[in-house]
Amino acid sequence: MTSILPFIPRPLLLVLLILVGFFVGRCSAPDFSGTEPSAHPNPSASPTLWTCSMHPSVQAPKVGDCPICGMDLIPLEIGSVDSQIPQNSLLLASGQKALAGIRTVPVLRTEATHDLSLVGKLVVQETSLATLSAWVSGRLDRLHVDFTGQTVRQGDPLAEIYSPELFPAQEEWILAHAAVQRLPDSPDPSLRKMAGATVLAAAKKLELLGVSEIQMEEILARGVPTERLTLFAPLGGTVLQRHAVVGQYVQEGDALFTIANLEHLWLEMDAYESDLPWLQLGQDVLFEVEAWPGESFSGKISFLDPVLDALSRTVRVRVEVANPSGRLRPHMFVRARVQAPILDSKGELPLLIPASSPLLTGKRALVFVELPGQEQNGASIFQAREVVLGPRAGEMFVVQKGLEEGDRVVMRGAFTLDSEFQLQGKQSMMAPQGPMSAAPPTFLRAVGEVLLVAASLGESLAADDWSASQKKALAVSESLALIPEEEAVPAAAALLNPMRAAALAASRAEDIAAMRLEFRALQIPLIQLVTHFGFLGLDREMAVFHCPMAFGEGADWVDFHGDAVRNPYYGASMLACGKEVRTLVGLDPQPTK
Repeated sequence: MTSILPFIPRPLLLVLLILVGFFVGRCSAPDFSGTEPSAHPNPSASPTLWTCSMHPSVQAPKVGDCPICGMDLIPLEIGSVDSQIPQNSLLLASGQKALAGIRTVPVLRTEATHDLSLVGKLVVQETSLATLSAWVSGRLDRLHVDFTGQTVRQGDPLAEIYSPELFPAQEEWILAHAAVQRLPDSPDPSLRKMAGATVLAAAKKLELLGVSEIQMEEILARGVPTERLTLFAPLGGTVLQRHAVVGQYVQEGDALFTIANLEHLWLEMDAYESDLPWLQLGQDVLFEVEAWPGESFSGKISFLDPVLDALSRTVRVRVEVANPSGRLRPHMFVRARVQAPILDSKGELPLLIPASSPLLTGKRALVFVELPGQEQNGASIFQAREVVLGPRAGEMFVVQKGLEEGDRVVMRGAFTLDSEFQLQGKQSMMAPQGPMSAAPPTFLRAVGEVLLVAASLGESLAADDWSASQKKALAVSESLALIPEEEAVPAAAALLNPMRAAALAASRAEDIAAMRLEFRALQIPLIQLVTHFGFLGLDREMAVFHCPMAFGEGADWVDFHGDAVRNPYYGASMLACGKEVRTLVGLDPQPTK
């Protein structure tokens, strides 16, 4: 090139240099028609934002990691969904619902039963019990049944008794009957009437002594009175008790044997007051006994005690149980189950949702509903609703109020949604109407003071100042003691105990390394507390900082928003490790009455 230049005229050379410069600049200039971002984008186009599937509140201008959980961000098109969503609702962009593992099902009106579990034991049916007693005083000369548990049939001989009272009574019966036989054709009707009355009186006397009609006929056939009488079983069954002994002298009315028919038993159970709405006469009951595992028996409720036991607060329930095979025995322990149909207040089939749908805190229940007609480009809107639940029916809950048939409720992923609702200050499981309603201002101001003192402790640790850190750790412990715990909701109060334990341990730490461990234990519930319930009383915004290297798994701490990173876990050795991942804005103070 240098060898040619001397032979090119100067004007032509200047033109060539201009042309070369033009083409080089054209090739190196950015292409605004390609994928590179334009300095002056079309205002009608929708710029792309990036969000997190687990934390939709995160919106970043470029792809990266979620500052809260570290997941990969996904695109969110502004303008693809309506920014005006219903109150206390959350928008999930395209793909967020699937990535968060959220699944919805419709609310159904269908048949349901309430399973009631009861325990009890089998007992002898009182109506099948019979006791054989001595009708006459005497001596037991013989026992035909001499052990308990023996099975007898009705009319089987049980014992023989000797009694002198039997002889004259039988003699009167024989003589009276003979007199009637001698006066069949007597012309005097009064004699025949008197003889008949004598027979009846003698028969009655024998009956009172326990002599049956068959035995009276045997006495007449024999024609000779005797002092002995055989006692027979009044019913068939099992001898439960034997009070008689051979040679024993008994008095009239003494019990000799107790017999029960065990082909029919009673199942007696105790039901609590809350169980009574599910029990009624004639209801089927299924039960199991340990003697026959895997096999079910059945019966029907025949009696509900009208009086409640004052001590146990239970009601006695009786079930009729057939036992023709004799496999069931009195005093067996029983586990019973009653399935009662569930109907709503109008007598119709109830509304049901999966048992995994509601988030329960005491008597309060919260569900998330996917709003219909709000879908745009795959986006969904979820709304938190408080519902009134009825009884549980297996893997379902009955809904008495708050939902309609056809509503789509979240059955999987409810806790994920609730966490995001909490982060955005919306109605959630722990905050019924947002952070301000979950905790009173006095509580939130005390939390703000703890937050301020804890940030000061972090600054001392970042400066490796052991003496100052000891004093400020003690100040944190003292400020926690001033929080009016009685004014907090249970979910907020539950976070105070681990904070107090960590602050106390930090104030007693033997070196700065041990204090940093306790400082981390303090930060975890503190961040949860201010995230879910907020704080009051600070002029500056606070922020959550995260160091991915602390303790090998990463750790968070709270410091002032906008300040340079001052890592309390490493101090001067790695002071700038970490970044601000979330801003914590104090709540607007409400006027006190």
